[in-house]
Amino acid sequence: MTSGVPPLIKSIGWTGGIIESRAQMLDLQRQLGTGRVAETYGGLGSGRTLALSMQAQISRIDTYSANIETLSLRLDMMALSLDQFTELAATTKSDVRNGTYTFSKNGQTLPQDLTRTNFDEAIALLNAEVNGRYLFSGDTVDVQPVEDSETILKGDGVRDGLDTVVAQRKLADAGADNRGRLALTNGGTSLTIGEDGAHPFGFKLAGISSTFAGATLTQPTGTAPQTATFALTGVPAAGDTFAVAVDLPDGTRHEITLTASSDGSQPGTFAIGADETATIANIEAALGSALETAGQTVLPAASTVTASRNFFESDLDNPPLRVDGPPYESATGMISGTASNTVIWYKGDSAATDPRGTSVTRIDENSVVGYGARASEEPFAWALAHMAAFAVDTFDSSKPLDEARFNALKTRVGDGLAYKDNSVRTMESIRAEYVGLQSSYASAQERHVVSKQIAEDALTGVTKVDDEEIAVKLLALQTQLQISYEATAMLSRLNLAQFL
Repeated sequence: MTSGVPPLIKSIGWTGGIIESRAQMLDLQRQLGTGRVAETYGGLGSGRTLALSMQAQISRIDTYSANIETLSLRLDMMALSLDQFTELAATTKSDVRNGTYTFSKNGQTLPQDLTRTNFDEAIALLNAEVNGRYLFSGDTVDVQPVEDSETILKGDGVRDGLDTVVAQRKLADAGADNRGRLALTNGGTSLTIGEDGAHPFGFKLAGISSTFAGATLTQPTGTAPQTATFALTGVPAAGDTFAVAVDLPDGTRHEITLTASSDGSQPGTFAIGADETATIANIEAALGSALETAGQTVLPAASTVTASRNFFESDLDNPPLRVDGPPYESATGMISGTASNTVIWYKGDSAATDPRGTSVTRIDENSVVGYGARASEEPFAWALAHMAAFAVDTFDSSKPLDEARFNALKTRVGDGLAYKDNSVRTMESIRAEYVGLQSSYASAQERHVVSKQIAEDALTGVTKVDDEEIAVKLLALQTQLQISYEATAMLSRLNLAQFL
């Protein structure tokens, strides 16, 4: 007998209901296993727009956080290099100021040896890199920014180093007679002091003064080449003074003071003559000797510092200035060195732009941080110039005036490393910039942590399931299916006779 149950079952829709319930149970089991409401955003219904928005926000935050992580590593390394460089400059300043004229070897003193060691380390710091990226090379991050210290100081046999540039500047400033390019002209009862030309070398007249009652002074005009004249209308008295002030190439000023005495036997004095002519002759001799002394002490010290500053103001686009010679003793101008004849200490990016802008990264929707740096920035170059000036010079223990030259040099180097020139940027100014950068990314990171948590909570609310709720629904559906299966089984055993 053929059963009539299948058409009856279909007519009451049980089969479709069972299939739909079974599909619901399988979906609930999937949700319980994966913890997700749906496998696609389309399955989220009206919540898909919010889910997509929160997911995009989380992705952006993750990108910013990755940028900050990289930035943090680089800034930490840069800050460490800055701190160590600053400490080296301070240590060198102390070593130089407290250094004594005690020789070690090769015409150099013990404090110079210490300075050379510190200079070597300072160069190494400016060549610091992170994962093959040089930190102080501007936007040429794949180029080592600074030459090695030995090449900088002594050249490489083809290109002149700082030692040669300094030696030539000393000759140009001193002149052939070590009088700093000043000439004395005796006019009988007058003495004229004159610069030997319009050029940047040697002493520059700043003024003359006298306590002589019978003296007439003609001051320099300020237009090169300058002259100043001292004329007598009588002889001075013992103790009267005559002084000449001169400016040196490094911007310092030196004053030579001569005191009238009966015999002029002591340094810094001249003999009072029988008349004005004899007295002028004595002043000329004493002033000439004083100029020669200054020309071998304070002037070469100033020359060394000036040449070193010029050398470290250079880069690939601005070669170092050096004396246009030979002959150097009578040189009248400066000339730019070339990459083929002069060591250019800085090899990195040298564009006339803000160094910070050479490396940038976005740390927030509206925040872009510039953290680049160049080793040629003024605070670095200024410190290196003074360290190198002290490290490269040489002295001779057999020369009586060399100790005075040593003392004059160490005074200038110590003052330079103390950044006494208020027009020069200090290391602290750069360090302050990087402290500000570290503060800005730390604040951004804190914001990202909070924002990401909010976005994740919102996304969870849309895409994640409540395990307890799913378990209750699943249990209810299993019960419903169990009843449906039992009813279906009972119906499947009915025949028409039993039904009637």
